[in-house]
Amino acid sequence: MPIETNGWKSLLETLKEAIRDLSSILVPLYGHLKAYSCRAYPLTTKVKRGKERKRKLKPRAHIGYLVGYDSTNIFRIWVLALSKVIRTRDVIFNKDLFFDPKSEDLTA
Repeated sequence: MPIETNGWKSLLETLKEAIRDLSSILVPLYGHLKAYSCRAYPLTTKVKRGKERKRKLKPRAHIGYLVGYDSTNIFRIWVLALSKVIRTRDVIFNKDLFFDPKSEDLTA
């Protein structure tokens, strides 16, 4: 019921105005989100530790796919060659390529 202290507004109208005012202040950030199963290139552990500096032709990253998040900057990447999921923040994403089991060579 509308009451005089709320300017003759109902409780629902008052609640909607409060939510509208809060939503303009509390805008969630979505910049860190990537599409699940997009191709990811996480750095190898030797490259992260700085042990592979002199070997320029060695691979510096694994090929994997995004399967989840642990935080806003820590990603869970499924690496096919290692047959496991790794947690890393040093990763580059290709948003145009996605996992397709029919076209991937899972044996290599």
